[in-house]
Amino acid sequence: AEKFGKEFNTVEKFMTQLKEDLSKEMINSYLYTNVFNEAEISEIPQVVKDYVEAYILSTYEMQAISYGFSLEEYVKQIGFTTLDEFVEYFKADIEMFCKDYLIFTAVAKTEGITVADKDVKAYFDKYLGGEDTKVAEELYGMPYLKFTVLQEQVLNHMIDSAPRGN
Repeated sequence: AEKFGKEFNTVEKFMTQLKEDLSKEMINSYLYTNVFNEAEISEIPQVVKDYVEAYILSTYEMQAISYGFSLEEYVKQIGFTTLDEFVEYFKADIEMFCKDYLIFTAVAKTEGITVADKDVKAYFDKYLGGEDTKVAEELYGMPYLKFTVLQEQVLNHMIDSAPRGN
């Protein structure tokens, strides 16, 4: 039999994993469509909105710097008149990210799911081939990296807990 990368030495193992991955992806899609999008959040704390807005601005500021611009200059280069107009453009994205943040953290708290530095390292080993976390930590901060891992852990927990028909 042909080998399929490091993980698979038979077509059967490859197909089994493919089916599991597709099933997981379908459940993931269902969760986002029917749980996350339908959840009602009565109020998003201002501190969460401020954090998400600051994250978006810092991401674009890094892009601006890489092109030799200030954030304000970059925002004008990509078609906005002011920084406030730019932030307003992302208002729906900010709201959605805040909502997701609140749902993920609520599920994690309810289910006792926590993320430690070692979990971030394991995530980097799994998805980035063991790449050092220091650069990502400098760029995004450990709280953001931990939230990324928390999202995966919560989704995996929800997928593993989802009822399956026979």
